[in-house]
Parts: sequence; C-alpha cells; structure tokens
Amino acid sequence: MSLVNGAASVRVAAALQRLFAVVTVLALAASGLASRPLEAASQTPPARASLHVSDVPVRDVLARIARIYGARIAVAPDVRGRVSASFVHRSLDEALATVLAPLGRNLVPREPRRRP
Repeated sequence: MSLVNGAASVRVAAALQRLFAVVTVLALAASGLASRPLEAASQTPPARASLHVSDVPVRDVLARIARIYGARIAVAPDVRGRVSASFVHRSLDEALATVLAPLGRNLVPREPRRRP
C-alpha cells in the first residue's frame, strides 16, 4: 500500500509543480514582465527621449544616451567630467548638446563610412 501512496504523492507533487509554473507564467504575463524582452528586441529606437541624471560621469551618460537612441557614439579620450542634465522629449542631437555644452564640448558628426 505504501508504494501506491508513494507513487500518488509523486504524481501530486509533479502536478503541483506544473500548476505553479503555469500560475507563474500567467502572473508574469499579466504584469507585462514576460513580454518586455520580446518587445524591447523588436522596437526601433525612439526619435525622441527623456533623461534625468545628476552628477554622473559624462562617459556613462553618453553610453546611456547611445543605448536609449540606438546610436553609436565615439567619445574623444580627453572628454571627462561629471554632468547633471535633464531633458524631456528631445532628439539625439538635442540630447547630446544638453549633455556636452556644460563641458564646453559639442557634437562632431562623422561622415558615414562607404563600403567598397
């Protein structure tokens, strides 16, 4: 009799684990967490964005701007310092100007490389 009860309890435990997994997936889907990685991968970078930073290394801010806008930003080795910046619904050029102007720097657009 104990063998039957043991097998039954194993089946019950397995069923509870499956139920827990289903409930977890449903809870994540309801909260939107499950779909975020897929959405992020399929979204195009925004044309305008917002950012608020306070006393952050300029290189970190520029890296964050590059991620937000999906841009490649080359930073000269001598660009250093900490910045505080706040902008709302700005284009990439406007965002870079907001961050670089207090350091006395500006954006120098690079000509696109032509492929042979």
